[in-house]
Formats: sequence, structure tokens, C-alpha cells
Amino acid sequence: MKSIAKGIDVGPDPGGIEPSLDIFQNSSAKQAHSTSVNSSSERTSPSITAPTEVETGFISVYMDYVFPILFPFYRPYITRGGRSWLLSLAMKNHGFMSSIISISSLFLSFIPADISVGHEACASKTWDELQKQANAGLGSIQHDLERIRGRGVENSLLDSVHLLANMMQQLGFELAIMPSGNWQTHLDAAVGLFEKILEHHGKTGSTPQISAVLCNLRRPSWAPDALNTEQGAFRFFSSILLIADIISSTVFNRRAKLFTYHYELRHSGLRQQPSLDLEEITGCQTWVLLVISDISALSRWKTDQMISGELSRDELICRATSIEEILHKGLENLDRHGEKDQNSAYVRPLESLLNQSGSPCGQPYALSRGRVPLTRIWIHAARTYLLSVKLDGDTKVSVLQTSVEHAIHSFGMVTSSTWLRWLAWPLCVTGVNASKEQRPAIRKITDSMYNMKSFGTIRAAFDIIEKIWHSRDASEGFLDLSTCLGSLGYKALLI
Repeated sequence: MKSIAKGIDVGPDPGGIEPSLDIFQNSSAKQAHSTSVNSSSERTSPSITAPTEVETGFISVYMDYVFPILFPFYRPYITRGGRSWLLSLAMKNHGFMSSIISISSLFLSFIPADISVGHEACASKTWDELQKQANAGLGSIQHDLERIRGRGVENSLLDSVHLLANMMQQLGFELAIMPSGNWQTHLDAAVGLFEKILEHHGKTGSTPQISAVLCNLRRPSWAPDALNTEQGAFRFFSSILLIADIISSTVFNRRAKLFTYHYELRHSGLRQQPSLDLEEITGCQTWVLLVISDISALSRWKTDQMISGELSRDELICRATSIEEILHKGLENLDRHGEKDQNSAYVRPLESLLNQSGSPCGQPYALSRGRVPLTRIWIHAARTYLLSVKLDGDTKVSVLQTSVEHAIHSFGMVTSSTWLRWLAWPLCVTGVNASKEQRPAIRKITDSMYNMKSFGTIRAAFDIIEKIWHSRDASEGFLDLSTCLGSLGYKALLI
């Protein structure tokens, strides 16, 4: 299967579309523009021809079965536009439709709808469709890149949002089908495009704001709270991008590239609807993921100080302790108010009826009551990561084992196997730091994730844990998380 990197690097310009995304840089020859966008005047991707019956079937499978399993926490209410933007974007953009069909085909090859007579022939046809649509999706990305190259991101907000959606879809597809180190190139490209979108369409002052982009995508004729196609796509895929950037920072032992935009997320608590809600993707409260970014930045600082020979243990302990206090207070608040706050949420009439009927379109209220353990798992995994950065010597072993034990206990409280897909990173952090006595409990968790093992990131997490256990058995030493995540011969992005 051709990688996304190879696909987007091929083009008439020898410079290609490298991760630097120099095609998105300003040019003095570009015409002046306003940061606000007139949606009616911007040329967007032409609407595709009516889908065939087979394509319609794949889109239906994606909307009804695949997407709810891949993103079980993403259920925007009807007054926010629901998930209709997915279908609308597929109708507007050929590349997005191809990505939907590719992912549906891949999903059905991993988890067949039926195993009756004729399944093998159906699986073969599905795989052929996967290859066809994956190549079509790559071609569409190339085409969209070339068009934006000519017009500039400053004049192509809608097209840029469509391209970001396609890039993130293709990244997710490749992570699922064949784990490798190629994701870094693709993620860097998406990060570069996101930053250009914010630079040209997110200015409200000295610092670009995600909320300003959403405002520029707004259509006056729409209800204030309802998201149109481009708003829904930008909000959803930007959330995934920020999550991927945070997790990749733990892989490369550095500060997250999009750290600048975390400020807006940290201070959005008073707003009725935050610009981005990472919990809609992972099931984990946003603040925990932002703390993980802080820990990776601390780990980078520690490494730099060690290289220069200027590491102060007191300073390290002080910095780590301030982060640990945030985790501790957050966990206390979760234990004190988590279930109570969610159980007291207002339930709207249609929402109540959907929940009573057992409809897959039921809303977050029905889900949230059992979702608190997910945030606990991420908190304990984050604390384990922090302790591995903060501590050395014999104290490290005993304290880590206690933190691991808390995470294991929280894993046992997860009530849905589909939720486990978004726990690859916490599982890996927990597993690589587990003692020999804790390994059976870790294997029990991995057994519960067996149905998801076909997906690349879950499989990679399992393989990393086993490899690190073998390494520790041989040397009895602990490895830092970045080393663990690179132990398979490539850097693993566990999202």
C-alpha cells in the first residue's frame, strides 16, 4: 500500500509537498486579503457526482456502524448539527468520500459483518475497493494541495478545512492498516496546514484563536449554536490533531508543536461551548491531555539540562510536583463530583426517548455515567509518566508500582470494549512500567481488547509492552517512555 507521504510528495513541482509545507508560506506576490471569509465568493471543491449504489452502501456503513465504533464519544446533539457534516462533506469532496469508503472497507476486513458462506469472496471484493479508494484519496489530496498552492491558504479557508479533514482521515487510515514511522511526515504536514489556517483566519489580536476560525466559517443563515459542514469538520479534526500532537510529544521527548494553542483550551471552561473538546474524541477530560503535554515538556527540559550538565534535582522535583498537584486535585474533583455532575445533567425530550429506545443515536448523557473511569485511567497513566521523569533509584520502582496498580484498577471499571481503542497510550505507559507481579493483570486487560487488536495502534501497544518486558527481564532496568515507544524499530503513535 502506497504511503500518504509518497502520495503527497509526488507532483509537478520538484519541491513537492514536504512536511515543511512551504507551499503554504506567504508570498509577496499574493494579493491582500481579509481574515474573514466570504463563503459565497471562495471557490471550493466542486460537488462530486452522485455516488453509486455501492458507494452509498459504504457511506451508510461508515455513518451507522464504523464511525460510532471508532469515535464512540462523539455524539453532538441535533441542535449542534449532529454528525450531518460527515455526510455533507462526503458529498462536497471526493477525497473525503474516498477516505470514508477506504476506512469502511478496512474496518470490515478487520471485523467482518458476517462469517457465513461467501465471506471470503466478499472480503476480497472489500479489499479491492479499499485499495482503489485509498489511491483515489491520495490523488485527491494531491489535487487539493496543488489548488491551494496556487491560491494560498489566505484565500482558501473552506478548501483548507477540507484538506485538513482529508489529511487526518488518511493519517488515521495508515495508522490503522500498517504501523510505521511514516506518520511523522503526515502529522507534520497537517500541523503545518493547521498553523497556516490559524495564521490567516484566526487572528483576533496578537495570538491566533481557534474560536476565530470557527467564527469565520460561520454562515449568517444558520442557527447560532448549529455547526455547518466546515465548522463541524474543523472542530472534529482539529481536536484529533491536537491529541495526536500531544501524544507525539511523548514519542519524541519534546514540547508539543501546537502548545501555543493549549492556552485557549485551558481557559475555555467558562464558555458554554469550548472551541475544541478533546473529551469528545478520547472520552478523557481535556485538561488531562494538556497535563501530559506539560510532562513531555518537562521531560525535554530534564534531558537538555542533563546534556548541559546543569540538571538541578531540586528544580526538577519542584517542577514535577507542581504538575503532580494538578493531577491530584483533578482526581479529587473527579472522585467528589464526577458521577454526580454527569447524573444531574439536563436531559432533553428527544434525547430521553432515544436513550430509552436503545438507539445508537442516543446522546452523551447515557454514555457519561460510565465514562469517569476513562479519565481516571488517563490521570493515573499521566502520573506514571510523570513519576518516570521525576524519580530515580529504588524509590522509583515502588512508587511506580503503586501508580500502575491504580491504573489497572481503573481499567477494570471500563464498561465498553469499544472505548478501549482510545486507551492504547495509557495501556502502554501502564504496561511498560508494570512489575512482574502486575503483568498478569496487564495481560487480562489486553485480552479484553482482543477484538480491537487488528487495529495498528492497539497491536503496536501490545508489542511494545511485551518487548519492554523482555528487555527488563534481561537487564532489570527501566527505560524512558520515548525509548519504549521507539522499541519496535519505528516511533509508534498510539492514538
